Amino acid sequence: MKNLLAVFLIFWVSIANAQKQQQTINQNWQFHQVGKTEWYPANVPGSVHTDLLENKLIPDPYYRDNEKLVQWIETEDWEYNTKFDVEKAVFSKPNIEITFKGLDTYADVYLNDSLILQANNMYRSWTVDCKKLLKPRNNALRILFHSAVNEGLRRAALYTYRLPNHNEKTENDRKSGSQTRKSPHQFGWDTHPRLVSCGLWRPVILTAWTDAKMEDNFIEPQTINAQQASYSIQTNISASTAKDYQLSVFLNNSAKPVTKKTVKLKQGNNSESIALNILNPEFWWPNGMGKSNLYAVKIILSDESGTIDERSVNLGVRTIEVVREKDSIGRSFYFRINGVPLFIKGSNYVPQDALSTRVTNNQYETLIKNAVDANLNMLRVWGGAIYENDEFYNQCDQNGILVWQDFMYACSMYPGDSAFLENIKQETIENVIRLRNHASLALWCGNNELISGWFEWGWPKKPELNISKTDSVEIFQAYQKIFNDIIPGVIAKYNPQTFYWPSSPGSEPRVTSSLTSGDLHYYLVWYGSKSIQDYKKAIPRFMSEYGVQSFPNYSTLKQYLAPEDENLFSPVMMHRQKSVMPWITPDMEGNKMMMRYIREDYNEPKDFQSLVYLSQLFQADAIKIASEAHRLNKPRCMGTMFWQFGDAWPNVGWSVIDYLGKKKAAYYSAKRAFENVLVILALSDTIITPTTLLNVYINSDSTKSFDGKLQLRLNDFNGKILFSKDIPVNVESLSNKVFFTIITNDLLKGFDKNEVLFTTSLERDGKIVSENKLYFNHDKFLKLQKPDIKTKIVQVEGGFEIEFTTNTLAKSVFLSMPNGDDNFSDNFFDLMPVKPVRIKAKTGLSLEQLREQLVVYSLFDSCK
Repeated sequence: MKNLLAVFLIFWVSIANAQKQQQTINQNWQFHQVGKTEWYPANVPGSVHTDLLENKLIPDPYYRDNEKLVQWIETEDWEYNTKFDVEKAVFSKPNIEITFKGLDTYADVYLNDSLILQANNMYRSWTVDCKKLLKPRNNALRILFHSAVNEGLRRAALYTYRLPNHNEKTENDRKSGSQTRKSPHQFGWDTHPRLVSCGLWRPVILTAWTDAKMEDNFIEPQTINAQQASYSIQTNISASTAKDYQLSVFLNNSAKPVTKKTVKLKQGNNSESIALNILNPEFWWPNGMGKSNLYAVKIILSDESGTIDERSVNLGVRTIEVVREKDSIGRSFYFRINGVPLFIKGSNYVPQDALSTRVTNNQYETLIKNAVDANLNMLRVWGGAIYENDEFYNQCDQNGILVWQDFMYACSMYPGDSAFLENIKQETIENVIRLRNHASLALWCGNNELISGWFEWGWPKKPELNISKTDSVEIFQAYQKIFNDIIPGVIAKYNPQTFYWPSSPGSEPRVTSSLTSGDLHYYLVWYGSKSIQDYKKAIPRFMSEYGVQSFPNYSTLKQYLAPEDENLFSPVMMHRQKSVMPWITPDMEGNKMMMRYIREDYNEPKDFQSLVYLSQLFQADAIKIASEAHRLNKPRCMGTMFWQFGDAWPNVGWSVIDYLGKKKAAYYSAKRAFENVLVILALSDTIITPTTLLNVYINSDSTKSFDGKLQLRLNDFNGKILFSKDIPVNVESLSNKVFFTIITNDLLKGFDKNEVLFTTSLERDGKIVSENKLYFNHDKFLKLQKPDIKTKIVQVEGGFEIEFTTNTLAKSVFLSMPNGDDNFSDNFFDLMPVKPVRIKAKTGLSLEQLREQLVVYSLFDSCK
């Protein structure tokens, strides 16, 4: 305890020049299961699952089917406690508060045996005046967490019907997740295991202050143009002493304030504003459009004694509009950034761990860097998870990744009683205030798929829910209060500049999705068993979700499976497949779907490792076909966002980066398809007929025009050129144009379509801007020969450069190493004779070790 006191004293003294002082209470926590006597060390922030794992009290739920062995945790109550000291000098301050940044979820909080708080919302923070209860030493903080499942079931039992909640992974009569303001994915999803947890998932902070403190600041734009960016900084201040104070604003670490103002504060809550003007501002741009410039804004509240409080905000000068204009098709849906239309190339984001408190700042940084490297410009924070930690949004700000922000409602209907509605109103206010200053924030969305479920999937008519006509009216009235009243009302008051979209997908407020208006989630490929070629036909105004499953990298799987599990239909693999949806069709099961799709395009895999590889090629093809089709239909379609970017656990699923951060084939496919300037090869028919055309497009998302050369070649698999044409081109900014057309059968005349491919490259100033290729049949029909792939490895700055050559076409070349290291600049690429491919590799291995361990695998190697 002496060491702990010393740590606290150092922390207090380090900020003693300010009238506001803070102490993070993160030491000496312990926990136990209520009804048991033994206590164990705990981490805060954390969760009961992570603490049980840390103490080796449960098996790893991600290994094999251990998920089943930890389900007992969700119906138990758990207690946490700690003791902490407070420096005596702190008691001289008139105000001392304790703030719980996140309690998951039903929690009774005691300080020195006095009940100070009963929490009931994971997404809210809670602040309590605690000075009268504090003492200098051995303050006892105790938190009793009640089972969210038991409480949810108790609440559900108050109704004669059950609220629709079809994605929760448990028996129908045990579904309770929508009764509780808690991360839906914890209750199980087609992307997540069921791990209904509890705990202090965000920090606990003790704050002492004297005369006044700033609660929040909103840098509200007034006028933004090339000459000037003017803002009104709205500042909410709590004051215990009524007097004159000074607000000062500093920009980019300026020595003197760029603006200041004397404010007369009354005791209690105060709202003040101060102007900020930036002349000739440098704009913030999304990835691919320009630099994501940020201004460092510091706001200081002071009095005659000096600084009282200060806040810092990274400000991006930009305008973001969602344009919804009627046209000959229906109504548009696109983003306009600083006056420039932007085609969205993005993905859907889920927490990087189902046990989300384990995600580190380094993981956030790595994931956003991977998004930038893959040419993404937007991530959608999905409504079945959490309002992400600040570091996620900071990284998006710094790297030009726009954020489509869902509120945390997904695939369920919700209660409409006054207490529940007031709870979510406060949740909405808090999270809008927390996130509204981020340059990356592009859109607020009310929920994920609620309108679809209610009107398209037949929720009100499900017999197992026992919903009468009267009940149906009551349930939808609750929906309207939440998504058409409370949430838009909060946004209108606290963040009116940011567009609000009530439900995704949707075509108009209160209207279901459409191909002619709004955004679309498209899963007839996969759940509807349609071919991936169907993506070319289903062209919406904005595709906010689509995707198919694949396996994680084999090196990842091996860490979580036993050898006997390496069969698609083994009991463990069947348990881990969460895409089981009998309400679509009775036998809708993901492993069957995956095998069916693989057999459609590929020969039978020779072993489990080959199955893993082919599943990734299938997913990569799906994303390439879909995203290119969406880009080809610009400006009708102005966005493509595949499901999903990273993964929450090591399982067969939808991500392009697996749980351990290993990039799948679809990551590289998306990276190529999302290039700013892309050559796209498009056949006018899915099956080649005598009239089928081959069109060569150049699709540019660049704001600058340029002259270049388009090279067109028909090659056989041995590299022989059968057709050649070079075309000078002028590529206009933000354009989508056909530069070459030929009847496909004329191009193929005299050749076997299963032995040739069509390749293109676009050059600008002698450098290749874009390359693409087209095969004329499914991979399983191609007449591939065994390639003789040679490698030449040289050491370069930052790693190695590997040159690959081959004697015949090597398709879908996959590079791997036994340790799972996948830091290659490219992967899953096609290698042609007479055209070497050079790849950079970052690894800690020596040159000799790399030569020994590098595994080179191609499509020819995968099949029987």
